[in-house]
Amino acid sequence: TRLYDRYNQMMTAINRYNFDDMILWVLKAFGENKNMLLDYQEQFLYFLVDEFQDTSRSQNLLLQYLIDYWDVPNVFVVGDADQSIFSFQDANVENIIDFEKKYQVDITQIDLVNNYRSTQIILDAANVLIKNNKARTQENDAPLIVSNPSFENVSIRPEIIEYPNPTHEAMDIALKLETLVNKG
Repeated sequence: TRLYDRYNQMMTAINRYNFDDMILWVLKAFGENKNMLLDYQEQFLYFLVDEFQDTSRSQNLLLQYLIDYWDVPNVFVVGDADQSIFSFQDANVENIIDFEKKYQVDITQIDLVNNYRSTQIILDAANVLIKNNKARTQENDAPLIVSNPSFENVSIRPEIIEYPNPTHEAMDIALKLETLVNKG
């Protein structure tokens, strides 16, 4: 806490702020001025939130402030609890779970099962790891399906290689790239 307080003092001293500060200011203003909140709630009728699994508590609270005006809000969220990796930035996978519970009667959920970026071997390996996640919104444990025709016949298995330090890692990657380039 002392470090955070010192950080805030330094930012104030040089008239600087960050993105999180701006969200907190808006939340404070909405909490203190109900008419301002009502103005914004009535002004914005449709909401789109991408990467919902990466929203922080304050970002989610801002969304809730804006959509709570409506019994059934016009909100479209895109997210995957299995891709939630930003908890160190206060992202909270519980936002997806709570959202699904809150709007379970009115929600239309569309599950995407096709993947255009990875090979089936990568998707299967990722699925084995993902099944261990505790906070999941999916009950279907089937891996995604490779849907990019150029990846259908790729059968290179992933390797886990541990290096003693970043220099060794960089050198090995450079040598492997050089080999691949020479092979065409």
